[in-house]
Amino acid sequence: FHSENRDRFVCSSTVITMYRAASITDPSGNNYSGYGDTGALWNRGVRVHTPQVGDLGFYGWQTFPYPRPIHVVMYIGNGRVVSFGSTPPWSPPWNYRSDFLGWRTYL
Repeated sequence: FHSENRDRFVCSSTVITMYRAASITDPSGNNYSGYGDTGALWNRGVRVHTPQVGDLGFYGWQTFPYPRPIHVVMYIGNGRVVSFGSTPPWSPPWNYRSDFLGWRTYL
């Protein structure tokens, strides 16, 4: 991601953009509008217990303005994810946060 576009991306729009780059249908249902919605991603995914490359992991829970996870990452294999939020993209282990909710697949 180019640094000049950094302010336009949040975790959900980042994973949607990664799907688009791989020519995969937009999992949020927003037709790659540039809008990211962690809640839409959570609701549309199919729960899996063992992630495959490209599956999404979700963290935290908020109830306002509606119930949804607060963070999403993409699984890249070997127990690691790509995370983007308040920091530049990085690839921590999937369990780098204690509020993990689960995996969803869209593939």
